[in-house]
Amino acid sequence: MANVSNLYTDIDLYGKEATPGVALEYFDIQAISNALNLWLTSKKGDFLRNPSAGGILDKYLFKNLNENKLFKIKLELLSTFADYFSDTLAIDDLKFNPDYQNRILEIRITYHDIRSGASDNLTVYVNSNYAYKRFEYQTVDYAGENLYRFVQITVPSNSTEKLVYDSTLLKWRWSPYILENLTSADPYFSQILALINGQ
Repeated sequence: MANVSNLYTDIDLYGKEATPGVALEYFDIQAISNALNLWLTSKKGDFLRNPSAGGILDKYLFKNLNENKLFKIKLELLSTFADYFSDTLAIDDLKFNPDYQNRILEIRITYHDIRSGASDNLTVYVNSNYAYKRFEYQTVDYAGENLYRFVQITVPSNSTEKLVYDSTLLKWRWSPYILENLTSADPYFSQILALINGQ
């Protein structure tokens, strides 16, 4: 995470793209959330030139959970926040929801950005293969032939989704994309509709 032009900015933890070949970026409170999620779900050795960094929750995978262990994890998390994020965020609430039967620990963190006061929350899980991912639409600013080419390139990896008009957003939505400039007057509208919805 970097501070550029007084904005926090970060690239999507899961490698999502804003448009093909262009990394999805987050700013301010969302950038903080993305960086915090990376930090909490990382493993030792994930950070170049700092092999001891990260992995704060990874070491608790497959460990027996009891009240003492949960208390220890909570203390360690609060200490980590103080060491690495104290000038960026303040923790408002930290809740643990253990699922002893499935050996999953859900951790819900509510925090605010010290600089702007904006609040957010993050949910992470301590277990081997369960994850919570924040879903956000990606805006596509193309129109006309450029939009048509974008759809041609993207359809193979998004073939199960349909193009629908979102009456709340007042935009055409093709999950996970918002086609910002698509209208029925677009010269490629019928071709885009046919390509996506198979009509």
